[in-house]
Amino acid sequence: MTSLRKKYVIGSLMLVLIVSALTYVFVYRYAVPKSAVWAVPYKWRSFPLGEKRSIVQDYLGAPLSQTQQIPGYDRWQSGPVKQNYLLTVYYTTPDSIANSYSVYYHHRGMFVTRRYLMDSFALPPDSR
Repeated sequence: MTSLRKKYVIGSLMLVLIVSALTYVFVYRYAVPKSAVWAVPYKWRSFPLGEKRSIVQDYLGAPLSQTQQIPGYDRWQSGPVKQNYLLTVYYTTPDSIANSYSVYYHHRGMFVTRRYLMDSFALPPDSR
């Protein structure tokens, strides 16, 4: 192989490696979090904040089993294992009014595991 041909092959491989790395960074740093916002379950975007715990559970369904014994909050999960959403609704006291919530998106890839805050809201202190 001539010297010029070796330089061409090495340059081509370096270019492919750089383009692959930039594509990977773009997808996992920008595209995944931006597209995850659009896929949040609809009920989670419009549930009754400021209502009693029983009403929230009737609207959203049964929470995850491990959070039913914990009095301060309830959690719901949606989506496949490697790309799931987690909704947490916080209450002031057990069986009281839901005063805040947060929605997280968990993405587990081959090389990367990330947790993104998609949405959160809390009622003002005077309305609780």
